[in-house]
Formats: sequence, structure tokens, C-alpha cells
Amino acid sequence: MLGFFRFTPTADGTVNLTLTSTPANSGSIEVEDSTGDTKLELEPADTSVNSGPFAVVAGRTYFVRVRADSASIDY
Repeated sequence: MLGFFRFTPTADGTVNLTLTSTPANSGSIEVEDSTGDTKLELEPADTSVNSGPFAVVAGRTYFVRVRADSASIDY
């Protein structure tokens, strides 16, 4: 399953994301800016990393991809 979200912050700052998944139902999150540069990638099943920060710039659009191995994951 794949979901796309986007947001445009109104102020510069830092966003912290946390991903929780299990080995039987793993997921991942990738954040890109409007130029396509990857700002954050979380894949706990592969790296045990489940949270991370990334800097945002006011007025710039960011795209968040949420992936899961199973269609039964709630976003």
C-alpha cells in the first residue's frame, strides 16, 4: 500500500517523524522537498531507525511517502 501526503510549513523549523512497525508488517517513510531532494528516510525493518528530524523552510512544499508491506496498516 502506498500513500502520499504533502504539506507547506508557514515557518522555518524542524519536523520530527516517528514510524512504528513490526517485522511482520513493516513500513517506511520518505520525505522529499519540492526539488525532489530526499530530506528523511525511515525504514525500521532494515535499519532499526524509527524516528528522525529534518529541516523545513517556510513556503516550500514537502512530500511524504508512506509505504507498508500490508494493506491492513492504518495511517
